[in-house]
Amino acid sequence: MVLVGVTGGMAAGKSTALSCFQALGASVVDADDLVHRLYLPGQPVSRAVVSHWGDGILNPDGSVNRAAVARRVFSEDGELQWLNRLTHPQVEQQVLDLAAACTSRVLCCGVPLLFESGWDARMSRTVAVWCDLQTQWLRLCGRGWSEAEIRARLARQMSMDEKLSRARYGLINTGSMGMLREQCRRLYEVLAA
Repeated sequence: MVLVGVTGGMAAGKSTALSCFQALGASVVDADDLVHRLYLPGQPVSRAVVSHWGDGILNPDGSVNRAAVARRVFSEDGELQWLNRLTHPQVEQQVLDLAAACTSRVLCCGVPLLFESGWDARMSRTVAVWCDLQTQWLRLCGRGWSEAEIRARLARQMSMDEKLSRARYGLINTGSMGMLREQCRRLYEVLAA
């Protein structure tokens, strides 16, 4: 089984690339989805977050409010590191458990902080999804993000250029969906060989 770490900057198209790989036959897992499950009521991570930041961090249903978490970690020094130390080991273990049980030839793992967390060392291959800064800003603004939010998050993340330079393979996502799909198809042939 080939364990593939798929990374990229915000709005680069990681989720879209994962969908393309899944359509081609790969199994996929998204680290962000695993974190969201850890934020559900009663989960140890959820309890730790409430203990650290208080009940105001919760949604009415008792789950952790991700937007409130983002406001904290991208505006207060040290908070992102605290959260990463809390969540990364649990998410990494879930990914490794899924990999051990995977029956597909290829398991693609979407990991936004692949290189920052050091998880690239556990992957058979690494792929960076890249787009230019202008395209990224347009996509993020289209999601309703303010310029201040975008700047705060970009300041705390590795640049897409750096991720692309560290990855074994790159997907350039500045064109049409068809172009990305074709790049994924060609790369999947290499990964599954």
